Amino acid sequence: MSAVRMAIRDLTALDRAEREQLRRSIEHIVHATAQTRLAVVRINAALSRLGKETADSLRGLFISIASDEAKAMLEGKESGQGRA
Repeated sequence: MSAVRMAIRDLTALDRAEREQLRRSIEHIVHATAQTRLAVVRINAALSRLGKETADSLRGLFISIASDEAKAMLEGKESGQGRA
């Protein structure tokens, strides 16, 4: 998790509030909680504002620490999970 936190801290393309929101989302993807789905939505929204390489790398870091439920959502494999 520390690698993910360090990567988030270095994201200059996101403002401080967005980076903080990503950091708060970590706990909700590591352990399935009532906020897991919202955390994934927030992560995906933030990643969409980054360059492809950065977003792909960070998504991989998130997936590496995610619970099975959150991992499926981050990978877009959850049924009903649409991408616009």
